[in-house]
Amino acid sequence: MSMPTNLASAPEISMPAPSVGIETMPAPPPALDFALGTRVRFQGLQKAPDLNGLHGIVLRFDDETQRYVVRKEVAREGEQATITLKPANLCAVPQRRLQAELQELLDAAPAGARVTLARGVVDAAESVEGDVDTGRAPVPLVINAAIALVGM
Repeated sequence: MSMPTNLASAPEISMPAPSVGIETMPAPPPALDFALGTRVRFQGLQKAPDLNGLHGIVLRFDDETQRYVVRKEVAREGEQATITLKPANLCAVPQRRLQAELQELLDAAPAGARVTLARGVVDAAESVEGDVDTGRAPVPLVINAAIALVGM
């Protein structure tokens, strides 16, 4: 039997597609827009517009819902502290880096509120009005893991 030398004249062979046993490849996981522990601002929320402009800390990404699990920076007593948001509804913002900023956040929190702080280093202020002068250099506050403080 001779083989055709011109492939264009070769007979076309079709193979039926297998009907069972084919697995589709799962979609690759999305690239994470925000690292865990990132401080974010909520934006563009339609169903909960009162949350727009508030801040939170990214706890994790939920592959099933394709949303970030975020803990609000300040959650009032009895209010849900952890929410899930689409990546499009989050914007990364700088961490609080000065103890004075941290003190301002804590002072503004209502009684019984839960305040969540991201890990990082908070620089000590040179002096804060009303502080007692100890003669020692200010020491930065080091937060090794995100923490939540609950006011009394």
